[in-house]
Amino acid sequence: MAISFNGRYEVNANQPMATTAACIRRDYVLGFCAGRAKNGNAIIAKVRSSDPSAACNVVFDIPDANDKDFEEVMNVVGQKFKKLA
Repeated sequence: MAISFNGRYEVNANQPMATTAACIRRDYVLGFCAGRAKNGNAIIAKVRSSDPSAACNVVFDIPDANDKDFEEVMNVVGQKFKKLA
């Protein structure tokens, strides 16, 4: 039996972005990352039910194999995130 660890990241899915294009890129990336997260369905449900003008903090449970990719893509699109212990 292999042990599997997760990286946990908190993200404000409604974080203000500089341009509409940046918002679209961010939303696409968050959706893609939710697809890889162990709790992706819960993330999508929370974002869909949130007020777009209010903060929507979600926690991504990312398999360790994808931690580096998650952090890199968030930095590329300018999305701030917090790595949780």
